[in-house]
Amino acid sequence: MRRFLIVSLLALGLLDARTASAQAAAPAANDPLAPIAWMVGTWKAQVPSAGGKDPIPVDLRIYSVLGGKAIGFTTSFSGVQQYQGLFAYDPARKVIAFWYPSADGELTVGTVTPQADYLLLDFQVTDSGGAATHFQTHLKRAGQDDYDWTLFSLSGSDLKRLFVVHYHRTAN
Repeated sequence: MRRFLIVSLLALGLLDARTASAQAAAPAANDPLAPIAWMVGTWKAQVPSAGGKDPIPVDLRIYSVLGGKAIGFTTSFSGVQQYQGLFAYDPARKVIAFWYPSADGELTVGTVTPQADYLLLDFQVTDSGGAATHFQTHLKRAGQDDYDWTLFSLSGSDLKRLFVVHYHRTAN
């Protein structure tokens, strides 16, 4: 009888541990950053340059911070860091928000909204003089390690496509 009691308590303990483990894992399944979590990694691209000159190499590093409560990123053009920013869930507005300053003194603030087949990034860029411009980006996955980033300027409800950048995930 004593052996049965010990085995039963151990079994209940294991069951309780599994339940606690499943409950701890449950928030990850409900992670508000899940729509962008696939982006964590190192990415490379070529951005068209003005005047049709050689494209500019882009290095983008996206990483989890604060125990997964936010996603940080740094972007460099031709080896020079240009942007450093953060994605985080805004519980008051119930949206994924992002913001980042640039090396030129601009500030970009926006939101991410999942669409049927892409992520919609809607944002405003305020230059160092205080002038603001509204943009949207459609970020569409093109396989496990590729995505297309299409930039649009927004004037009223009119979208004007500016250019597309194709990103590829790299090993480092």
